[in-house]
Parts: sequence; structure tokens; C-alpha cells
Amino acid sequence: MNFVKNNSLFIRLVMMVSLALCPPILLSHFASSYFISKYGFEQAEQTVSNVAQLTAESPVVIEGMRSPKGDAWLQMTGFLRMLTSVSGVKFIVLIDMDGNRIYHPEEQKIGAHIVGGDEGEALQGKTYISSARGTFGFSQRAFRPVHDENGQQIGAVVVGIMSRDIEKNVSRLTSPMTWLFSLALGIGLLLAILLSRKIKKILFGLEPHQIARLLEERTAILSTVREGIIAINRNNRLVVVNEMAEKILRSAGIQGELLGRPVQEVVPST
Repeated sequence: MNFVKNNSLFIRLVMMVSLALCPPILLSHFASSYFISKYGFEQAEQTVSNVAQLTAESPVVIEGMRSPKGDAWLQMTGFLRMLTSVSGVKFIVLIDMDGNRIYHPEEQKIGAHIVGGDEGEALQGKTYISSARGTFGFSQRAFRPVHDENGQQIGAVVVGIMSRDIEKNVSRLTSPMTWLFSLALGIGLLLAILLSRKIKKILFGLEPHQIARLLEERTAILSTVREGIIAINRNNRLVVVNEMAEKILRSAGIQGELLGRPVQEVVPST
């Protein structure tokens, strides 16, 4: 309590300057994090969409889907594994018109129905992005129908990136910014403390109520003495004129405001 009482002005100044600095810094940090996160998910959606398009339009894939066994299917699986590796997606899955897997990175899952429940529109010829939980976990998934040379839909391709992987990539971008904004906030608080100390020094370490009391005491003293008292600053202008001095000057014919006037105008012989 003594610390707060003895440093109340200092603490208030620090708080005021800090409150002026914190909102814009924190707002900038949150805005930057939001847009980076949005950009990360948009880039992921663009990636899975492009890979899905490339897969759906590949003659190797179309031929492999029509011939589930044999050389065409082997060429298709090799192509899809290579594409998965170079594109950075988590999985590429091919399904038939019943929603059953024709191709899956984990061979034991081939033949089973796709998991997620969001494949219906793809089997109706629609292309879209979906967020769902599949066998690998929660992911951003691009669906695209696959058509043969005659335009007949023979199935669909599903390409996905795990949501946790997107969040990790976003975190790698936002972490340096978090440190940067923390540093800026720390510097701001340090400057607030230094500024507050400087102001306290200028005020000789006095609190506002102490300054007010001193002014009241000075005014009371100057108004009660029977001698006329005036004081001037370094520019020879009046800064203090007590009641008795004002009466004397008025009786001498000095009119108008006294404070701030050159002393030579008020007391010519000084």
C-alpha cells in the first residue's frame, strides 16, 4: 500500500501510456494472425483443388479406374503416389459411383466406403471443398468428379490436407510475429516507465494533491501578508502579484491585467 501511495502518479502515468500503446499493438497482432491463418487455409484449399483437377483429368487415372487390375491400375497407383509426394497433400483417394474406394494410400482400406459423409455431391458431378473427419483425421478435402472420354462420370477424386498440418504451417508464420509484437509491447512499457519517471522528476517527485496543497498554501500566505509582493520570471514578466501589491498598483493608476506584463510597464523605476 505504501508503494502505491508513494508512487500513485507514477503508476497512473505508466498505466495511461501503456493503455495507449497496448490496444493498437494487440489489435495489429490479432489482425495479422487472422489474415495469415486465412491465407494459409486458402492456399491449402487451392493446393488440394489443383491436385484434384490434375488427378481427375489424367488419362492414366481414368484408364486405371476403368481397369481396377492390371498394368493400367499399376501405372495409376504409381502416378498417384508420385503426385501425393511432390504436391505435399496428405492423401489422394479415388471412389466409384457407389462411394467405395478404388484407390487409397493404405491398401487395406480399398473397397470400403469413403468416410466423412460429404461425398454425395461429388457423385452428382459437383466440384467443391469440404471439411470433414476421415480415416486420417480432420482435413480440408477437395472433391472433383472423374469422367471418361465420352463424358460419362465413372467416380470422383478426393484430395486432402490435414487441418493440423495447415495449423502448424500457420503457426510457423505467426510465431515470429508474436515475438516481434511482444518485443514492441515490452519496449512500449519500458518507454512508458521512463517517461513517467521523467515527469515525476520534473514535478520534484510530488503527487498532484501535494502540488495543489502547496499552491493553496502559497496563495493563502501571499494573500494574508500586509506587504505588497510581486515576482518576475527570467523574461522580466510578472508571474506573482499578491492582493496588497495589486491594491498598491491600482492606486498608482495601473490598469488592466497584471500577470504576464513586463515589469517595466508596471514599475517603471525598477
